[in-house]
Amino acid sequence: MSTNCRQGKVEVSDHSLLSEFNQDVCLQLINGKKVGKDSQDHSHSILSNYFTEEITSDDPFGSVCDSIPNELNNGWYTYALNLTYRILSAAGFKNDESEAVLSPYTAQIWLCRLALLVRTQNYKLAEHEFATFHNMEAPNFYFEYSPQRYPGRTGSIIPFSLRLLHAELPFHLNRTNEALDRLYYLLAIIGRIQSNLEKGFREDGSISEPDLVYRQASLNLWTARKIRVLSSCLSIFLHKLDYQSALNIVRQLTHLCSDNQVVLRGFCSLLGRVHLQFGDLQTAKTLFDRSLPNAEFPLDYKLQLLILQNFHNALLSIGKGEYEEARKSFKTVLQLDPTNVAAANNLAICSLYVGRLSESIEVLEDLTTTGLTSQPINNLDVITTTALTTGFSTSFMFNARCRRFCLHDVMISNLAVLYEVESDLATLKKVDLLKKLIEISGEPVHISSFKLSMKQ
Repeated sequence: MSTNCRQGKVEVSDHSLLSEFNQDVCLQLINGKKVGKDSQDHSHSILSNYFTEEITSDDPFGSVCDSIPNELNNGWYTYALNLTYRILSAAGFKNDESEAVLSPYTAQIWLCRLALLVRTQNYKLAEHEFATFHNMEAPNFYFEYSPQRYPGRTGSIIPFSLRLLHAELPFHLNRTNEALDRLYYLLAIIGRIQSNLEKGFREDGSISEPDLVYRQASLNLWTARKIRVLSSCLSIFLHKLDYQSALNIVRQLTHLCSDNQVVLRGFCSLLGRVHLQFGDLQTAKTLFDRSLPNAEFPLDYKLQLLILQNFHNALLSIGKGEYEEARKSFKTVLQLDPTNVAAANNLAICSLYVGRLSESIEVLEDLTTTGLTSQPINNLDVITTTALTTGFSTSFMFNARCRRFCLHDVMISNLAVLYEVESDLATLKKVDLLKKLIEISGEPVHISSFKLSMKQ
């Protein structure tokens, strides 16, 4: 992936080093890439098992919807998937057809499709379709392979984001070590490209590059990509509870982002949470304090700082085993930010620990209502005594897209579990919740979060 800087204009394109295998052996043209079938709406399939009446919801094809961006912006992931299927099928990527040739346009559609498959948790299908790209290093995946078609263009037709998605996919299939191997392979390639640029060469090391502006722009691009890959590694290490490796990644990221104080404060907050896992409360508190700037900021930003401060206090209380204090702090966070999924989940857990099952359910149900309502957030009953005494007002307007983010998979899954703990009417409550959610635009949560099985 290269950065072309000519006459003061920076043009970014993908340019990746060919692997040794590619350069010496892989001379064949890889064709015959296959795309799967249209995706189905599993929500309606589940509901049809529990209701005899027809279930209706907004249909993006009932109105004019002529592009993937429209469907993505409105949260229609399954419909967007079906649209990518149609586009790729029309381009020849279907069944056993072998006429398809990867182009920058179809590569972007593949990226969209595979990202949507991951978003909708169709991991097996995503892996199957990724397999058609083999090791993603075939010669025909590079512009140089077809100079007549792409005169003057160099680099990879496959976007870097698609390579990163390919590296991350095994993690979703419980093969974390394989995902880390792929991510570190990407880091090795990035390191070689950066080394070539620093020595005065082009990205692949083939020829010298005297243009300093070009080299610096390309180095900046690859540094940003290195940060993305390291961030993916960090997420996996935290998931594995491998905190020593996570700390090592954070140190690398801190070095790469040393000139961005906002990012560095974010890392302090993250490191504080990691040290909480070690039981080192004093270091955690010190890091939490360092994550909060001392300078004066506008009122709206001070509100965000107050939210973060209360969240940190709640986490420290959990570390001390003081669940009632943590509960109070999380309630303050939610009073200031009613869409804070993390605070709602933690408040539900703390309430459960202190024997308040009904409150746990109510907290998550309230967040579900926030996600469904068409009212501005400030019109809801959320400006409580705490918010008023601090002088802050939660007068934020959340559009439909932001509101959908309240309806997180984990939150719905936890609510489903609490229903099961509460009573024998859990199935009825979960179906009622699904029936409510399916009436709003888009697909805010995955059907598996409801923990409903198909009737036999």
